[in-house]
Amino acid sequence: MDDVDRANAARMRELLYGQVISHGLVTVAELGIPDLLAGGPLDLDTLAKHAGADPDALGRLLAALSGIGVFEPRPGDQYALTPLGAMLCTGTPGSALSSALLVGGVVGRAWGGLGEAVRTGRTAFESCFGTGFFAYLAADPELGALFHRSQACDLELEAGELLRVLDLPPGCLLVDVGGGRGDLLARLVAAAPDRRGVLLDRAESAEPARRNLTAAGLADRCEIRSGDFFRDIPAGGDVYLMRDILHDWDDEHCAALLSHCRAMMGEGTRLILVETLTDAPQSRDRAELVAAMDLYMMTVCNGRERDTAHLRRLLEPAGLRLNRVLPLHRGRAAVEAVPGRAG
Repeated sequence: MDDVDRANAARMRELLYGQVISHGLVTVAELGIPDLLAGGPLDLDTLAKHAGADPDALGRLLAALSGIGVFEPRPGDQYALTPLGAMLCTGTPGSALSSALLVGGVVGRAWGGLGEAVRTGRTAFESCFGTGFFAYLAADPELGALFHRSQACDLELEAGELLRVLDLPPGCLLVDVGGGRGDLLARLVAAAPDRRGVLLDRAESAEPARRNLTAAGLADRCEIRSGDFFRDIPAGGDVYLMRDILHDWDDEHCAALLSHCRAMMGEGTRLILVETLTDAPQSRDRAELVAAMDLYMMTVCNGRERDTAHLRRLLEPAGLRLNRVLPLHRGRAAVEAVPGRAG
């Protein structure tokens, strides 16, 4: 075996054993260890007592995660939180805590059904739970709130970029299609004093969205509408926005959604799709994340990540033309479409 083969063999094991590291991160999140360490280093016995954990087993877990930079061992059998580990704390900007708790619950269980999804083409989440992901969230308000916290924290990673690149007219009416609890709409509307917004999402999002927009001082500039975005998108907007909507759905549903949206759009309007693009230039780490997100969509939502050409193939039959692609970080992009067919 030469050096290249040895390196590939080691790399393959690194990828295979990544699942164990993921479980370790989920476990410390569920035990609340990062929050316990947010105020400063603590000794192992204190951590184990507060977390309700076995000291020896917890120590081995913290030592393992220290090896990848999540915690830092200190003298006296103490551990401290690193900046990376702080991303599992409550309230940290961009926190991954809610994502970790989802992975430790229904999302992780759906991932375990990947093999069946590949063999049958059926969404693993439906096989595990007997219903679709969003219907399941609607029936479990606590889980739905956790999902929306995860989405809001993820938005913090790119909200500043979106404000810079979207070039929204100051006085425009922005329609956020499937905008959840209004986190993105609040940022975009607040950025210009005469900008207005309409939020469309399921009925269970209405009251949390109303609270968010009221707290942001935007209740008089934002309207909340409950409905199904496959049939209830309002007319009259200047800019229509869908962030991480298409990747939740298969091509058939995306085509129906885009056609309905186009029917509501005037000739001078724009549609902005914020999506992960599989053909965006990126490092190996980013490429691995994009690949993981595509498998996430296949197992949980029956959706997929797409490249630019795939999006164009969805847009054109709906009477929309891809106008420009505005790159964001992490292989993400804001794809702008306008009424009209290409060529």
